[in-house]
Amino acid sequence: GGNETTIMGIIEAMLISGMVVQGDPQGDHYGPVSIGKPDDRVKQQCQRRGLRIAELTKKLVS
Repeated sequence: GGNETTIMGIIEAMLISGMVVQGDPQGDHYGPVSIGKPDDRVKQQCQRRGLRIAELTKKLVS
């Protein structure tokens, strides 16, 4: 427990700082979480999240 609370705190700090938050409807509710070494599922979620952020960044700067 506590993963969701931690992630929401990070998202809140990002929003307060004027950052853009990119979600992923295919992943876990609050994003990939790993305690210890990430398994293949978490690695795949991280890779997909990175691609989504890169795509959003391209749209924002164009």
